[in-house]
Amino acid sequence: SDPAKFELAVRLTQVMFPYIFFVSLVALCMGVLNTAGHFTAPALAPVLLNVLMIASTVALWKPMQAAGYEPIYGLAIGVILGGLAQLLLQLPAMAKRGYWPRLRMQLRHPGVVRMAKLMAPAVFGLALYQVNVLLARLLASFLPEGAVTYLYYSQRLIEFPMGIFAVAVATAAMPSLSRHAAAGDLQSLRETFADSLRLTLFIILPAMVGLLAVGEPLIAIMFERGRFTPEMTHETYLALLGFLVSLWAAAGIRVIVPVYYALEDSRTPVKVAALSLLVYIAGGLALMWPLRHFGLALAISISSVVNFLVLLALLRRRLGRLGLRALLSSGLKATLASLVMGASAWGVCQLLGRPGFGRGWPRVGVVLASVMVAGVVYFGTAVLLRSPEVGELRSALGRRRRAR
Repeated sequence: SDPAKFELAVRLTQVMFPYIFFVSLVALCMGVLNTAGHFTAPALAPVLLNVLMIASTVALWKPMQAAGYEPIYGLAIGVILGGLAQLLLQLPAMAKRGYWPRLRMQLRHPGVVRMAKLMAPAVFGLALYQVNVLLARLLASFLPEGAVTYLYYSQRLIEFPMGIFAVAVATAAMPSLSRHAAAGDLQSLRETFADSLRLTLFIILPAMVGLLAVGEPLIAIMFERGRFTPEMTHETYLALLGFLVSLWAAAGIRVIVPVYYALEDSRTPVKVAALSLLVYIAGGLALMWPLRHFGLALAISISSVVNFLVLLALLRRRLGRLGLRALLSSGLKATLASLVMGASAWGVCQLLGRPGFGRGWPRVGVVLASVMVAGVVYFGTAVLLRSPEVGELRSALGRRRRAR
């Protein structure tokens, strides 16, 4: 309905389109390096992207205005520079391991043919994910103004623990899962999956409760300035609540899908993703009008829970026992420790209601203090409950120190 905004969106898409070329090569390098057991350069790549996007926005803001362009073009240029920088960061690690890229067209190579067969369903599955994202924004556009923004900002907060913890565990586990599957060692495959899922839940459950406890002041610190009002902070927090319902399931999906890929089964995740998309469409249409953007976030959560539970049930049917009793016991302990932690974080954040703590750096200090207190309380409670993940984390850190 706004031709100027539409034209700007088209122009920005054209400027940023070459990023696809760079990020595709980055993804290929990441896969190679992760398989070779190197995770540092792939993990740092998104950091470079964010740094260059911020730096480009700040540096080009006034020059763009002086040249008669919208300042947001500086951010678009930062995206392109970030894509190139991510690729350059991977190349030294690739060369060190003998994987320097060479341009050779061998479309009939057995590895290429095998990859293409496995990739086709995966591409369809990723397309379903993008359809899900587009559909969410489409439905949100029918709601009162601001719904798209509330969903977008709340998803950014959700992706923070997902990107740091769930994706990291899944990425580190994938090479081991693939080796076990290739060797036909299904027992080790089951154990690696169970350990990865337990560790993921041990980390993601406190993140879930923590965002529930301090989400609103955190949103205020990150976004509440300029035209972003306290009312918008509260509406964004409502969307966050809807997403938090399924944070554990979304993290579980990141861990369980690589198991199917290790088994060279890329079809099952796609079929289950299609089912969850249908669940989202039905849930979104049913909940968006009475609950607005909270209803759309809740519909996404419902579809994520369905996705995870169906994948888990199908995997158990295929592999047999997955150690779900131990997982349930560990999950209950993590949940109890998270609740104690959440209560402590919420208690510290009540300082925000006192005069002098509601704005600026005092608010930042209170939120940081609540996060630090929450971390100490969570791990202390986990030790008291004898959560096995605490010992595993200690052992892993000890091995890393000795390796240095």
